[in-house]
Amino acid sequence: MPRKFCLIIILLLQTASSAQAYEIAAVISSRAKPYTLALQAFQQHFNKLCPSRGLKSIQPDTITVFRLDKKVNSTQISQKIRAAKPDLIIAFGSKALSLAAKGARNTPIIYLLVPSPENFLTGNGQATGVLLQPEPGVEFQALTPLFPAVNRIGVVYDPDKSTDLISATMAMNRDLSFVLRPVGQAREVAGALHGLAEKVDLVWMLPDTTSLTPQSEKSYYLFSLQHKIPLLAFSEKYLKRGATFSVSLDLAEMGKKAAELAKRIKNGERPSTISPIRIDQVRLKTNQLIVNKLGLKVKGAGQ
Repeated sequence: MPRKFCLIIILLLQTASSAQAYEIAAVISSRAKPYTLALQAFQQHFNKLCPSRGLKSIQPDTITVFRLDKKVNSTQISQKIRAAKPDLIIAFGSKALSLAAKGARNTPIIYLLVPSPENFLTGNGQATGVLLQPEPGVEFQALTPLFPAVNRIGVVYDPDKSTDLISATMAMNRDLSFVLRPVGQAREVAGALHGLAEKVDLVWMLPDTTSLTPQSEKSYYLFSLQHKIPLLAFSEKYLKRGATFSVSLDLAEMGKKAAELAKRIKNGERPSTISPIRIDQVRLKTNQLIVNKLGLKVKGAGQ
C-alpha cells in the first residue's frame, strides 16, 4: 500500500476518533404526560437542528433518559449521570432540576416545566432554560379567534405585584380595552368584581397572590355565572373548577425552544450568557359546560 495512501487513512481515522458524540442526559421528574411530550418534542427538534452527517455520523449525538419516580433512588440516578459525564443536562420539572443542580455542578443545564427555577439554582451560571410563563399577553392573541366578541377585559389585581405583567399585556394588545380594579387584600376581590358587571366582556384571572387566594377564588366563579361573563384563567387547573377558558402550555413549542438552546450550548455558548426564554404562543382550553351555561358563541370550542 503506498505510503501516501496510508497517511490519508491514518488522518481520516484520527479525525473520526476526535468527532466525539455530544452526550445529553435528559432527566425527567416523573412519568407524567407533560414531561413525556416535552421530551419527545425536544428529541425531535434537536435531531433536526443537529443532524449527524459525514464523519460525525460515526459517533452520533446521544440522548440518555433518566426518569425519577417512587421506585427509583435519586442518589443512584445522580451517580449514573455523573458516571455518564454528559456534555449537557436537560431537566424536565422541579425534581429533575434540583437533582441536576446538586449533582452536576460543572455541567451545563437547560430546564423546562419548572415553576420557580431560581429556587434550585446556585447562581454559578450553569443553567438557562424555557420559562413556564409565556410572553405577556399571548393568551389574548389565542383568545380573539376563539371568542371574537371579547373587547373589554376586566382585571382585579394588586398593583404591587402585577403592574408589570398588566402593562406588558396591554402593550401587546392595544386593540383591547382593559378595565382595571386594584385591590390590596383578598377580601376586596368580591366587591371589585361586582364593580365590573356590565362593563366587561371577560374577566382575566391573574397569577396574583393577593387577588387570587383559596378564599377569593370562588368569587370569580360566582361572578362569572351570575353575570354570564366568561373567565380566563392562567392555568388549566382552574378550568374544572369553573373557569371558562384557560391557558394550556404548548409542550411541543417548549421542547422546540429547549432544543434551540441545546444547539447554542453545543456550538460553544455558555449558559451564563443565554437569558432564559419564554414561549411566544399558547393554546387555550375551553370548559364546554360553562360555555353552555353562559350561552356563549365560541368558535371551535373543545377540551
